[in-house]
Amino acid sequence: MAPSESKDVQAPSTSSTLREEGNALYRAGKIPLACKKYMEAIKADPADPIPPRNLSACYYELGVYTKCITTANDAISLLGVDLSPADQAHFEKLQARISKAEIHLFKSGAAEKKEVRKRILEKLPRYKPSMFTSTEYFTVGHDDVATIFEPDMFKAFAPETKEVSFFLGGVGDARAVLQTFAVISESERLKGSPERKYHFTINDISKSALARNMVVWMLLNKLTELDEEDEKEMVLNTVFFIYLSTLMPRYAFEMLGETISNAIDTLEKGNSPLKWLFLHEKDIPSYLAALRHWLGEGKQIFTSNEIVGKVALKMSISEAAGHMRNEGNAFYKNEKRLYIESAVLFPSNRVLQLHDPGFLEMIQKYSTSPRKNSKIFKKYLGENWHFNTTLMDKDWYADLQGKHMFDLGFNPFEAIDHFAYLEVQTKPNKPDRLFEHMKPFFLEAAKAIEYLGERLKVEAILGDYVDAAENIQFGLYETVTRPKEFPILYDRIHLSNVPDYTHGHVTTFVHAMSILRRGPASNLRATCLRNSDSWRTVEDYLADYNQIPNTDTLEALAQVKIVIRENNALPYPMADYTFYTWSKPGPHSFSALLPRKQFMKWFCSLFFRLALPMRIDITLNSKIIFSPLNLCILFRLIAQLRGFGYPSHWLSEALLNIINNTVITTARPPRAKPMKPADVKRNYPERKLCTTPFSHELGTLASLFQPLLPFKLTSPLISESDEIYKYTFKLEGYMNYIAQPSCLILVFIKESLFPDNNAPESVLSHLRLFLDPSTDEVEPQVSGKPIEQLREEGARVWSSFSWDGKGKVASAWMSEGFVKEIAENKWSVGLWRTDIWEAVCMPQLVGVEDVVMKEERWVV
Repeated sequence: MAPSESKDVQAPSTSSTLREEGNALYRAGKIPLACKKYMEAIKADPADPIPPRNLSACYYELGVYTKCITTANDAISLLGVDLSPADQAHFEKLQARISKAEIHLFKSGAAEKKEVRKRILEKLPRYKPSMFTSTEYFTVGHDDVATIFEPDMFKAFAPETKEVSFFLGGVGDARAVLQTFAVISESERLKGSPERKYHFTINDISKSALARNMVVWMLLNKLTELDEEDEKEMVLNTVFFIYLSTLMPRYAFEMLGETISNAIDTLEKGNSPLKWLFLHEKDIPSYLAALRHWLGEGKQIFTSNEIVGKVALKMSISEAAGHMRNEGNAFYKNEKRLYIESAVLFPSNRVLQLHDPGFLEMIQKYSTSPRKNSKIFKKYLGENWHFNTTLMDKDWYADLQGKHMFDLGFNPFEAIDHFAYLEVQTKPNKPDRLFEHMKPFFLEAAKAIEYLGERLKVEAILGDYVDAAENIQFGLYETVTRPKEFPILYDRIHLSNVPDYTHGHVTTFVHAMSILRRGPASNLRATCLRNSDSWRTVEDYLADYNQIPNTDTLEALAQVKIVIRENNALPYPMADYTFYTWSKPGPHSFSALLPRKQFMKWFCSLFFRLALPMRIDITLNSKIIFSPLNLCILFRLIAQLRGFGYPSHWLSEALLNIINNTVITTARPPRAKPMKPADVKRNYPERKLCTTPFSHELGTLASLFQPLLPFKLTSPLISESDEIYKYTFKLEGYMNYIAQPSCLILVFIKESLFPDNNAPESVLSHLRLFLDPSTDEVEPQVSGKPIEQLREEGARVWSSFSWDGKGKVASAWMSEGFVKEIAENKWSVGLWRTDIWEAVCMPQLVGVEDVVMKEERWVV
């Protein structure tokens, strides 16, 4: 509705005409143009209170709340003292607008924000709890090795650049890091690129992955210090076996043990084993745990014969299934066949001549008939070679529940395709074994380390890349733990396929893009390997995870544009890297925002995608689409959207509609897996959708995140932060089967709503149907007043909690009033998984002794 007019005020015709033109533009949604007309009207008649009154309405709609307040006060002063009834109404309307604008100008101090961010990172999980007690450990990458630096990346835009920064999340075996070292070195030495400083922030969620990289880098660094070619060859062989083999010869195993011991000695003193490697002090105990395990207990878990048997079995299954490609040429044929049969990779001839001439003779005599002679090699390896313990993560192995689950099924000969030497001048020279193919890669990386010297700095950060990015973005690392000269913005970000495990590009755009420098040379790249056959295009991928159906919406909501799209030359186009960058240097203009109605639909769609993911078939491993994020992401997203230019009152309305159960929308919870752009674009009939099951969690989170929000939220369901405590729930009935990460939710059910005070199996086994407020549209039989009553009065869901699977205890931050209500009114609590929507702990009454315990308060 356009700002109203007052018949009591007589304005000059010029001012009146301009006002009418402004009103027409306002009604058409062209708010910035309406602003200009009202400002012209003010200039034409400064005594007229109507133009500033209407202008204040425009400023409010634009989210420019300070100017809204100023112009509203100007209009009030022009109304005078003796107000007519009409002017009194306008006065009250202006006062209400000022109050709303002040609410949306809410801003906490920088110190308070920092402390709240730290507390949230420490205390409040961002993902639903996992059924695992540790993180997966992927030992060998599957990427085609590629640099993330190009010699001319700054040439056209910033040739004077002196420092270049890279962030690699989910760094794995660091092949992209080593390749980038080599390309930088070549570009400076051979192509005339200017000398610069280079900072790499490498991150992985696995302590063993980073500890393994540390060991490899120590050996590469050692290579630069040696003069004797035979010693260099020994180091290169050791690096090769650590990097790609399941078993290694005695001499390589001894060098590995010596290197691990040196790393332990240095780390125990609180130092990094390499001058150019910076380690965060908090991570060192984790690295020490991994290294000590490899040097001690890890060596005892598998015998060499067991490894040979596991590899041979896995390789034969892969071969029978047609998964073994014909990598390389005939030179590798016999070695590859022997690996399939007996897990052997050939050291270099020079090392064999010096350290194991008997095995060299065996290779020369028997390798030409690998099938026939595999038993000879198996016997030799079983007696003389050792398990590559760096493939072992103690915690992940414990989660696997037995040796039979430990997977050594990677095919090292894929390295022939993955390491193709397309970006560097030094290439393998007629290699006759896999080692000779890999040797130049390691050698050039070592040369680059030596050449770059003090201009190279590598910073390792252990943990979830999202946590690392948030710590960097908001300066949460103290200067004593992270030097102030380290970058907070990066020229290149490489995420591998980590988004497959962190809810796609929802986390990418909120967290990783936030530490990407805005500039034409900057980009972020990621691939999809976990389930690459689920999507054909980038739009497919974004539609399911982000509820973003096209590139226009992507730019409007995330300020992101696609630089390099999916690769249609591949069977699975999304298996190649997709590149993204910023679409503009700063906030959107109002006209570039997603229209308000469309924005509200998108926000509801994303909420339902997070809260009610579709059921999946977990027996089809390559089809599993993880939905790990809990509802905390909505509050992190809010601050970013405000920074992009979305008005605070749009954002507060979107949140409060869900919290207060007043959502009226054309969106629906997911009805397809995965969702396609057409599913996201579809407008269903507008209707009210019940969100009550999720309101209490969102209300609690609103209180905890309040100091970080750009507005003040008020609702009966939003408690004061000092009324929120940590509560634990003992759930003895927990059953862990076909475990999957980040899929658990707590569900509270009001048993008194059901006969005999007991929720029936029909509800417990079809929980998603009952929580979905649009189920009646697809399952008419699941409708009616009892179903609506269950949603409104009898079900509450909590996604932001921690889970101790061993102790069978859930921990969540909740308001004292909520817990008191469910304890006193016969509510039960159970544990569900949202991947298959089945209970893993059937509900038990909260009020029973020892089920719920009250612990610390959020605000101390």
